[in-house]
Amino acid sequence: MNSKSINLSNKRITKYYEKLDEEIVQKVGPNASLAINDDERLRRIWSDCIVASGLKCRLVRADSATALEHDHKHYRCFQTRADNVAQSRGEELYERLYDMDEDQDDLLIGWLYQDYVGYSVGNGRLWAQKKAERLNKLGIKHEKGLWALLITGERFNGPPLSDLDIIQTALQIGGWSNQERGDAVGKESEDDVSFRMQTSWITALLDDTKKNGWDINQKMSWGHKELRKEDKYDSDTSQTKAARTRILKKAFDDNIAQAHVDEEDRATIWDRHFPDVPWEDLADAQIIKKGWWFAGHKWAATDDQTMKLSVLPKLIRQYNKADAPLEANLLLSYGGKGRSISSLEKLQEQRKSILEQIKGWNVRGEDAISDMIEHLPIVKRVVFRTQLIGASEEAYEWNNHKNVWRKIEG
Repeated sequence: MNSKSINLSNKRITKYYEKLDEEIVQKVGPNASLAINDDERLRRIWSDCIVASGLKCRLVRADSATALEHDHKHYRCFQTRADNVAQSRGEELYERLYDMDEDQDDLLIGWLYQDYVGYSVGNGRLWAQKKAERLNKLGIKHEKGLWALLITGERFNGPPLSDLDIIQTALQIGGWSNQERGDAVGKESEDDVSFRMQTSWITALLDDTKKNGWDINQKMSWGHKELRKEDKYDSDTSQTKAARTRILKKAFDDNIAQAHVDEEDRATIWDRHFPDVPWEDLADAQIIKKGWWFAGHKWAATDDQTMKLSVLPKLIRQYNKADAPLEANLLLSYGGKGRSISSLEKLQEQRKSILEQIKGWNVRGEDAISDMIEHLPIVKRVVFRTQLIGASEEAYEWNNHKNVWRKIEG
């Protein structure tokens, strides 16, 4: 942002921020104060960005209808995680805010950007609110929407922020909010930092089109200087240099993509590909009667541990109860606890690997003891979630006669 910090000796401006923080405490609660928040990252956003730059703000209710869409070309400037933290964090927050009806402790922080609001802080809470709206479970406490601090782009001195100012500053404070803390927010991974640097490079090109002609060495030099602005990466030790290099190589890899956020339920995604075998969360008795079993899984490793430890035990348990062949239908994504994916190429490789692992079970089933062949369970259908922007859902059906997967087109 090309502006000097405001002079806080101006009593009117000082009073403005004092009253704003008082309003936050009064309407949201004492824990939501940004001026004296326990979270150093939020205090920094308040003091070093909002107050120091004289940005005008309003306390509003978050409106999911005006939130910046995930397919907007500048969404990544506001949500700076490489992996889909908003969704995984959102599930936990949905349970706390809507199932358990807890108070809202932390504000969302968003920017008025063109005709939308882009949220630098609180994408998990926004995800939870969207889910509650879809399920019509907003309750009484949060029925009007969660509280958000809206940065309008206007300021006390100087002209309003340009679009470029907004996305550059939003990207910066998004990085601040991702910094590690003992609770609340997951540790920022190298993939997250790579994604953030990739986004920084995109905004740098908007500011200076001459950089479009730079070769990889010039880009890497620029990236090292940018990363060294962060304490964690401002060192000449071999370990830190190696970390910067790893991060920047990923950042300048065109194959890196941001996580796609699924806002549809499992049935909607599944039925799009297999309308004749609609998704059903069946009870055990219904599974035995119908011979169908549906399950959603995160495939946690490149080997077959997910198949051995999660899928097969459930399949076999149902098979032991059934009097007819059992078919499993799986809705899958790659990456379990502690694992993320940001490479489109790797995502495709993992999908192929997963299909090969499941094929191994299906074929082994056909080679089993002759009197059991008729009833052994097989994985009949698989749908892969989108996961990354630039990828798409994929659906496959097992061909018993040819022992191959048939891709479902359309």
